[in-house]
Amino acid sequence: MRKLGKLKTLTLLLFSSLNFTCFAGDGVYFGGSFGGNMAQGNLSGATLPTLNFGVNSYLPIQLQNTLLSPTCGGWLYLGYGARWQVWSLALEGFIQNSTPSFQNFNGNGGESNGTFFSPINAYTITDLSSEWLQYGVDLCPGFYLSPLTRLYARFGTCFGQSTLNSFSTSQAVNIVTNPATLDLSSNLNKWAFRFGGGWEQYITRKISLRADYVGTHYGTVSLSGNTSSTGAGGFITLVNNSSLQLSNHAVLLGAVYHPCSAKKATLAPKCSVCMYNGLYYGGTAGGFFTETKQSGQFQNNLGNTGTGFTPSQITVTPPPFLMKQFYQGSLYTGFGKQWKRFFLGSEIFAQASQNQKIQQQTPVKLDVIIDQSILDQSVVTTTVEIAPLQYGIDVRPGWLLSPQALLYARAGTSLATITATSNTNFFGFDQHDPPNYTYSLQQNLSKRLSGCSLRLGVGLEQVISRHLRLRGDYTFTNYGFINLSGNKAGTTNLGAPTSINGSMLSRFNDHALSLGLCYYFTPGKGTRH
Repeated sequence: MRKLGKLKTLTLLLFSSLNFTCFAGDGVYFGGSFGGNMAQGNLSGATLPTLNFGVNSYLPIQLQNTLLSPTCGGWLYLGYGARWQVWSLALEGFIQNSTPSFQNFNGNGGESNGTFFSPINAYTITDLSSEWLQYGVDLCPGFYLSPLTRLYARFGTCFGQSTLNSFSTSQAVNIVTNPATLDLSSNLNKWAFRFGGGWEQYITRKISLRADYVGTHYGTVSLSGNTSSTGAGGFITLVNNSSLQLSNHAVLLGAVYHPCSAKKATLAPKCSVCMYNGLYYGGTAGGFFTETKQSGQFQNNLGNTGTGFTPSQITVTPPPFLMKQFYQGSLYTGFGKQWKRFFLGSEIFAQASQNQKIQQQTPVKLDVIIDQSILDQSVVTTTVEIAPLQYGIDVRPGWLLSPQALLYARAGTSLATITATSNTNFFGFDQHDPPNYTYSLQQNLSKRLSGCSLRLGVGLEQVISRHLRLRGDYTFTNYGFINLSGNKAGTTNLGAPTSINGSMLSRFNDHALSLGLCYYFTPGKGTRH
């Protein structure tokens, strides 16, 4: 009987040990996250066409310096963590995938120098395509702000693949010279460096929610090559030397399952102490990028009494995402009210940022028929600028994940001033026999608007003392659109009237991440329902 009793005791101990009772952060865990990725490439170098026709003429094609392309994707991971009081350390393996990233950016050329009027019709289109199926490992040191909340950093490596393609073409327009074209391609397959940070919040004994930022630096991919073309009257050479420094920024939200049942990770109890009541003030700092979608339409009207005249019209759509990174900070004051686990607050803010000035050049080609073939090679330069100071008000409804952790949404408006300009240089010419019509026009359009924009977002606020709260925010701001339109008239070198009708529509918004502190005048301890 004693032996049966000992066996029963050992069996109970064995099964109870399988429950893995431990502190939050100990043991094996696995989970998944989903979010957005933004690929960034800093492109340097230029395409250089050279025309030899009596004298040498040089025309560099400068490439767009910054490339950003948003995609979405998911992330699966398996890890093991250990905890020492408020400190923790975890080793995590992962596999991630996102929608394929494709982005193109253009360079352009104008009229070259030379003894004769010999402009060069030249442009470059460079495309980045990335396969974001990646795998790797991260080391995650962390600090527990409370028994249920962990703030952690991330350092690791992953394997990434991407391809850079470039197509360049150049043609002399009023001499008989064949076009020169150059196709280049280069691949980047390497282990990359990863860094970032995150916020983890337990909502049950075994399940936690996680928010992550991850930055990945892939290094440099280079392009280099040259070609030439000859014809009656001269020849063209075309050289392309450029390189792209590629990186990626990701923001993800997910859930983690911990088989180890955590002693100090339980469902948040009913709130008997209100930590989020009363008047507060604070500040945040962070970074953001501006996303711009543009479209335009231009029509060439070359007035002439000759036969066969047909006006030409073209729709211009620059790369759909024109973005740039900036830094910003804000100060705010507000009032909040907590009812058990529900929270409602409102705050006013003042926000300052770097000067948000975004510029893009897009080649435009208009063709008209007037006895001979007339070519119009033009460049549209579009600039959008948002004033660095903004003011506004937000409403913040929220839900307490625990007595010390508040998850909230954000909806509001800000007053912003936006200036948009569109500068277009048009020049046209007859590439065949006399009369050799030529003309040059410049259309400058500008508009300045001040108005209220829509702000939406989410955030997490964590108690770190009786008065202080740590806050992390994502905010989306929609500034609407600006439409520019106008007409520019002139004459050809033979006196024939000509005009250009043009319009550009710009729609743009911001995506911002920030981290900050807020101070509640009413201490959380002792403030009860």
